[in-house]
Amino acid sequence: MSGFSGIAYQAGLWTPVLQGATTPGTFTYSVQSGSYERIGRRVAARFNIQISAVAVAPVGLMTISGLPLVSANVANDLGIANISILKGVAMDAGYTWLGGYIVPNDTNIALFENASNSTTNAPAQIVGGNVTGSTITVVGMVDYRI
Repeated sequence: MSGFSGIAYQAGLWTPVLQGATTPGTFTYSVQSGSYERIGRRVAARFNIQISAVAVAPVGLMTISGLPLVSANVANDLGIANISILKGVAMDAGYTWLGGYIVPNDTNIALFENASNSTTNAPAQIVGGNVTGSTITVVGMVDYRI
């Protein structure tokens, strides 16, 4: 990269894993891919999870684990996750979109459902019971700092 001497650059692949906190679940993945780029302290990571069968349902708060680099250990500095394709995960009544975040010093994306009317429906973390399909697709990207 010309003009950026001294700024760290790294790119690679990672393996995203959809799981519940209490019982991870047992899945058959048809696609399980991720890629990332690090420029300086900023990481942009993409993921594509496609599950063709659920043998054991997940239980507990749902995350995508396996981010390639640990987030910065800075209080209240949350990374953000955008979900562009979602299939096989039902949202609770009143919730209209899914997102996520990465807490400091972690390699997991916590998945949250959100409502357009946040005064009546506060953001809530997705739980294993929201996984309703035998086929699941979650595609998105995260942006966080290391």
